[in-house]
Amino acid sequence: MRLEALRRILETQSRAKVFVLTGDSCLCGYVSKPRLTEQGLLVDVGSSLRVGFDTLVPVYEPMSTGTMQLTDSCKVTRRLQTHRRHLASAGRVIPEDYFRRSMII
Repeated sequence: MRLEALRRILETQSRAKVFVLTGDSCLCGYVSKPRLTEQGLLVDVGSSLRVGFDTLVPVYEPMSTGTMQLTDSCKVTRRLQTHRRHLASAGRVIPEDYFRRSMII
């Protein structure tokens, strides 16, 4: 998903559940309040489930965890299957528990 498409969605909805792949982690969570920056799109992150590639331990954050800078290098999607494909194409093996728990949030 392009960042502009996500921004448009967040203009009509108060929040959206997204899956994000960055260079050092992946995340499933709710984002809101998009703000354009020179680097991309800055969003507030609500409840989320993150996995750092250094530990591979899913960490659930039930409340707001601050902001996240989304850039064009981030892989952002609203679909779990696409997120799985992004992770596989990046050569990342993530615990199945992350995917099970991400469906619940």
